[in-house]
Amino acid sequence: MQLWRKYFFVAHGLFALIFAISLMIFISGNFKNELHHMADLSRIERDTLINTLEKWYRLNAEPRDIIEHCRQYAENDIFLEVKEDGQVLVDTIDKKIRGKQGLSQPIHKSNGNEYLTLLDSFKNYQGNTISVLYAKNIHPVYEHHYQRILQGIALFSLCNIIVALLLYQMMKKIYQPIENIAHELRTPLTTIQGYSDYLIRVKTDEEENFFVAEQINGQAIYLKELIEKLLIIGNLKDQPIHVEQFSLAECLSDFKTIYPNLTIHGTLPKLRGNEVLIKALFSNLLSNAYRESQDVWITAEGATIQVGNRGNKLRPELLNKLNQGLSLKEKEISGLGKGVMICHEIMAYHHGKLSYTSDERGTIATLRFREQDVQG
Repeated sequence: MQLWRKYFFVAHGLFALIFAISLMIFISGNFKNELHHMADLSRIERDTLINTLEKWYRLNAEPRDIIEHCRQYAENDIFLEVKEDGQVLVDTIDKKIRGKQGLSQPIHKSNGNEYLTLLDSFKNYQGNTISVLYAKNIHPVYEHHYQRILQGIALFSLCNIIVALLLYQMMKKIYQPIENIAHELRTPLTTIQGYSDYLIRVKTDEEENFFVAEQINGQAIYLKELIEKLLIIGNLKDQPIHVEQFSLAECLSDFKTIYPNLTIHGTLPKLRGNEVLIKALFSNLLSNAYRESQDVWITAEGATIQVGNRGNKLRPELLNKLNQGLSLKEKEISGLGKGVMICHEIMAYHHGKLSYTSDERGTIATLRFREQDVQG
C-alpha cells in the first residue's frame, strides 16, 4: 500500500473517531438535559398536587372529590397512588412500575414505557400521614432520544463519506505531483547514469570528457527545471512558470538521436509556453509510442501537432482512459502509466487539449494548442 493511502486511512480514522465521540457526547448531553428538565417539571407538578391536597384536606373536602381530581391527572399521562395511613384512596398506577426494587430508582419501565417516579408525604389536619406516589410517562423523551441517535448515525455516515472523499482527493492531489516527478526522473537519470558508466568503463580523451560532462550537466539542469515545473503545476510551490516563445524544432532536436526512426512531417512551429514542460510532454508521448512500435512520426499542421506510431489498435476501454487522462496500470499496456496524466496536465497548463485515436493503422496522440500560442 502506498504511503499516502496509509496516511489517508489514519487521518480519516482519527476524524471518524473524534466526530463519533463528539456526536455521542452531544446526543447524550441533550438527552440528560431533557430528562433534567422533565424531572424539574414533574417536581413542580407533584408539589402543586400536594399543595392542592393539603388545601382540600383543610377544607374538609369529600374523599370522592379528591379521588376524582387525582384521576384527571391520568389524562396527561400522570399516574398516582394516594394513601392515608396506609389505606389506598387513589390508585391509577401500574404495579409493575415499582418493579422488584421498589422505589430505589427514579425511572421504571412498564409495558414499553418509561416512568419518572417521585414519592412524597404530608400530615393532614387530623394528623394522618398522606403519602403520594407520582409516576409520569416520559416515554416521548426516550423516543426523541432514539430519533436523535438514528439522525446522528445518518449524519455521521453522510459526513464520514463526504470527508473521506474530500480527504482522499486532497491527499491524492498532493501526492500526485510527487508521483509525476518520480516518473519524469527516470529518463534524465538513465542518461546521466549511462554517461557516467561510459566515463568509468571507457578510456576517453579530453574532448570526449568535455562532451560527456556537458551532456551530464545538461541533463542535470533539465532535471532540476523539470522538478520545479512539476511542483508548480501540482500547486506545491506558489510561483509562476516562465513562459516564452521558443522553437519546437530546437526543443525536440535531441529526440532524433534517441529515436533514429523518428520522422517529422511538416514544419514544426514556434510555440509560446514553457520549453521544459513541452519537452517533457513530447518525451512521454514519443517514449510511449516508441515502446509500441519502432515506426514513430510527428506531423505538424498549424496549431495541431500529432505524434503517432504503427502499433496495434488499442482496446476501446483503454482508449477511453487515455482520453480522460487517467493513470494506467502496468498490466494494462506496456510503457503507459503516469506519463499519460502528466501529458494532460501539461496541455491543460498551456490551455490546449490532448486526445488519442487508434485503429488498425496505429495510435495517434493529437495536440491542439491555441492559435495565438503558435507561430509558423
